[in-house]
Amino acid sequence: MKTNESIVIEIDPGASTPIYMQIVEKLHSLMVAGQLDPGDRLPPVRKLAESLDINFNTVARAYRWLEEAGLLSMCQGRGTFVLNRPLAALERQEQQESLDHFTRRMIKDAQRLGFSPSDLLATLTQSVEIKSLQTAIKEEE
Repeated sequence: MKTNESIVIEIDPGASTPIYMQIVEKLHSLMVAGQLDPGDRLPPVRKLAESLDINFNTVARAYRWLEEAGLLSMCQGRGTFVLNRPLAALERQEQQESLDHFTRRMIKDAQRLGFSPSDLLATLTQSVEIKSLQTAIKEEE
């Protein structure tokens, strides 16, 4: 078990992606890349919030999101630990369950922010198209 008290996470307060989701995405990327393994301890909520100069509730929300997805375990008084294997290593059924959970959460968050299902679909479609274009450009270089 590693203690990752000094995880480097960069956030962009001006980005359209909420800060808590930027934290979720970064931690998930570290898990997939093998830089965070099951059993590794994450920094305490307040410590990470202080290092990012954000409200601790934002970090707590990101940790809760990952806990609900089955990727973290938050133990009062003991810390927050990476729980499961990175998504890249999951079996297909587990991947689908994680995607379903992620999608339900995204829909709830979008509705809470006042977006309609068609707004969400349009944004997702645009994001996928942009990502595909970026990938194509990188392959040509």
